[in-house]
Amino acid sequence: MANKSFNLSELNGANGFVINGIDAGDFSGRQVSNAGDVNGDGIDDLIIGAPYADPNGKSKAGESYVIFGSSSGFSASIDLSTLNGSNGFIINGIEANDLSCFSVSAAGDINGDGIDDLIVGALFADPNGNSIAGESYVVFGSSSGFSVSLDLATLNGSNGFTINGIDAGDKLGIFVSNAGDINDDGIDDLVMGATGVDSNGNSGAGASYVVFGSDSGFSASLDLTTLNGSNGFVIEGFEAGGLLGYSVSAAGDVNGDGIDDLIVSAPWSAPNGNSKAGAVYVVFGSNSGFSASLDLSNLNGSNGFAINGINLGDYSGRSVSGAGDVNGDGIDDLIIGAPQIPFATSIPASTGASYVVFGSNSGFSASLNLSTLNGSNGFVIEGIAPGDSLGLFVSSAGDVNGDGIDDLIIGAPFADPNGNSKAGQSYVVFGSSNGFSASLDPSTLDGSNGFAINGIAAEDNSGRSVSGAGDVNGDGIDDLIIGARYADPNGKSEGGQSYVVFGNIAPKLDLNGQGTGINFAASFTPRRRSVSVVDSAALTVADFALPGGVKTALNPNTATLKGATVKITNLLDGTNELLRATPGTTGITATYDAALGVLTLTGTATLAQYQQVLRTVVYNNKATNPNTTARTIEFVLDDGQAHSNTSAVATTTVTFKQSAATVTSPTVTSQEAAAAATTTVSTETAQDNSVFSLAQLDGINGFTISGTTEGENFGLLVSGEGDFNGDGFDDLVISAPYADPRRKTSAGTAYVVFGSGEGIPANLKASDLDGSNGFAIPGLAVLNRSGRSSAIVGDMNGDGLDDLIIGAPYASTQGDNVGEAYVIFGSNTPFPATFNLANLNGSNGFTLYPQILPQGQAADNFASAGFSPAEGGFGRSVNSAGDINGDGREELALDSFPETILPDGRSDSREYK
Repeated sequence: MANKSFNLSELNGANGFVINGIDAGDFSGRQVSNAGDVNGDGIDDLIIGAPYADPNGKSKAGESYVIFGSSSGFSASIDLSTLNGSNGFIINGIEANDLSCFSVSAAGDINGDGIDDLIVGALFADPNGNSIAGESYVVFGSSSGFSVSLDLATLNGSNGFTINGIDAGDKLGIFVSNAGDINDDGIDDLVMGATGVDSNGNSGAGASYVVFGSDSGFSASLDLTTLNGSNGFVIEGFEAGGLLGYSVSAAGDVNGDGIDDLIVSAPWSAPNGNSKAGAVYVVFGSNSGFSASLDLSNLNGSNGFAINGINLGDYSGRSVSGAGDVNGDGIDDLIIGAPQIPFATSIPASTGASYVVFGSNSGFSASLNLSTLNGSNGFVIEGIAPGDSLGLFVSSAGDVNGDGIDDLIIGAPFADPNGNSKAGQSYVVFGSSNGFSASLDPSTLDGSNGFAINGIAAEDNSGRSVSGAGDVNGDGIDDLIIGARYADPNGKSEGGQSYVVFGNIAPKLDLNGQGTGINFAASFTPRRRSVSVVDSAALTVADFALPGGVKTALNPNTATLKGATVKITNLLDGTNELLRATPGTTGITATYDAALGVLTLTGTATLAQYQQVLRTVVYNNKATNPNTTARTIEFVLDDGQAHSNTSAVATTTVTFKQSAATVTSPTVTSQEAAAAATTTVSTETAQDNSVFSLAQLDGINGFTISGTTEGENFGLLVSGEGDFNGDGFDDLVISAPYADPRRKTSAGTAYVVFGSGEGIPANLKASDLDGSNGFAIPGLAVLNRSGRSSAIVGDMNGDGLDDLIIGAPYASTQGDNVGEAYVIFGSNTPFPATFNLANLNGSNGFTLYPQILPQGQAADNFASAGFSPAEGGFGRSVNSAGDINGDGREELALDSFPETILPDGRSDSREYK
């Protein structure tokens, strides 16, 4: 079944990887983000902040780590100390206690050179002597490579630039982000929060600054006092203590006018008089220009709108982000975190919630109350347990399941997954074009609508930072990154860890090989052989990637699956029903649970190998009087990835045929009696207890097979119910034990007649068999009576084809006439018109014969059974014994004549298996 949760401890390089902080107390992963493609190789990169790192001996100056994406794969873990310029690089803060990289983000392409850039915030920096005014740093991407480390002090306008906070205590850089292209000039812009700004004289009202990108170049530093509307503008808070700019983000295009918008938050605001309920503001982009400043109290629905938190102390907007297009309507949406929402009025612990607001091209009012979200205009994602603080960080996830609709990721860093207190949990909610209810409980995520990601160890706080990662492994599917700042990598307390979880497209199973459907129908006749429950020639297995945005099937000889399940959903005859598969040499293990009716295939193997094994799945029912209600058999593949790991359910419906008709005895001439004849009657439409005359056989409802010579006893025994040549149709084997092939009296002959979907003549002679429609198997020596018994016995050698056994009860191995049996392996390569048993060599079959023991020695098993040379009889009766040891392959049953005289003088008849 699809993974409804995934443990980060299971990251193995194939499904994602772990990124370990360097030193104790660094808090690596305090913030994590997609970096865009900063080295110009066409693959997305990552940036991770460690604000308490000590670069160049400067305590808490902070470090940022850029990890380059790669299509060559990743190890299960990466130590940030191994970054060397080729796989990534380090960005060093400038001064002690700056907390550089307190916030980190992709910046988009700010300088218009076609390569993505980065932005890093240092809220405690002291530019121009202004204590804690804060700084932000833009680092330009480059296709010319990077050194192992970059000191932010070396930014000079050509490799990046510094943005200085204005006044002491402004805390510029508490949050930084790409802003999209808000002025519609074709170049990306930036937005930065500064919560300490006293906008319009309101203490702690906060502000956000938008800096427009430019292809005309930048100076080494930018003073925000110079923003004038042409190069950027300031967004001013209006409520004292509201802390505008605590979280800022590009919003995408939420009003559908083709221009990117912004979202900024003031989580300590008191909308509608509710203290610290929080407020969020959407500022619409425009190609008509901006003034030097924008007062958010002037948003009126045409230039943007306010989003009001609901209750006292919700802190709505603690985290905000563009959500991408989660409802598939072609317009971008928003997500807002409110981590402090109480579990109940009597329980102060914070469950938290997140709100998704749908974009619209129908316009917005000046304000929107989150309490009005009803499923049509957005929905709420509710926290699960007290103290989880769901929504402390929220982000777009990109499209992690490859369905073409954007997804979401939400952190709940104080959740207790797997009993690990505050290990943290993150929730991925899949986007959908089928609509959402007004609320979503993350505990209902089941793998089809999203999944949970569990932190590893107690107190790690996994999910305190979350982000879409872009496509870091180059498979065309978006990935995720999650920060756990308090994790202890390699025993380094609070060194911090980050986790990358790869996106994945679910595998696909098509039981009939038709692109229009994945299902199949089969028909089973009670008390007969197993029936294939797939199209054994056309079943296909596939897995996918999205290179270049085009869904592409992976190479079936290299891409792998982890397992598959086949289940009888309505097991009406209990343990009498069975499913079987033949793994052969694939390395896949097949295990059947008879009590549950579940066949489980396990083992990492290629798509081609799983396809090979699934093509051999058969159903049987050994009940004496089976319930003939149609059975439903469900197939599911598992590719072993973190999520979206299972295929859609493929279904086979097995119907039960009627019993065979009663056939009246024909009238035959004395000459016909000598050669004998075998008659096959179709039973598809015959009713129980009906009477059928052989004179009616016309090739459509059945056919007659005639022997070749007088006295050969053609048709003494007839067997079938197996596909010997792999064409999807059952075949027949017919005995003529007194035939004289090659003038060898009573050597005997067995005839194999191939089933066919192209029709069989109403009258077929054994002499007409030419290798294409069947073939003859003559006995080896005079009086062998080969073919006295014969049967198609299932798949003994694990190649997916049924095999054949022929008994020759008077054959002589040592001049003793004790009998032999011959196993001929099925094959989908052509057969000659006559098959020579002397050519059996182990690869195409083998010979069975008993061992003659001295008189008085016990004979208690097949290998050492003894016989009297005078009586013979081994191979008198041969047949399949089914799979009696549960290894997935058929065993044999062989019988001797009654009253066989054993060497010790006892008389006996035996069956050997």
